[in-house]
Amino acid sequence: MTEEYDPKKVVGTLYQRGVLPYGGGVGPDGKVVFALTREDAERRVLKYRALTQ
Repeated sequence: MTEEYDPKKVVGTLYQRGVLPYGGGVGPDGKVVFALTREDAERRVLKYRALTQ
């Protein structure tokens, strides 16, 4: 990616492959309802790793 990912720009748009690189959610109408930032995704990974050890 040439520019920094901004989750605020994709919320409310139709989901397309690659739009949620760090995860998120899509509603029944096919629109993105939330998108994770890189920091959110990294925090989740650390949390899950701590739980599995």
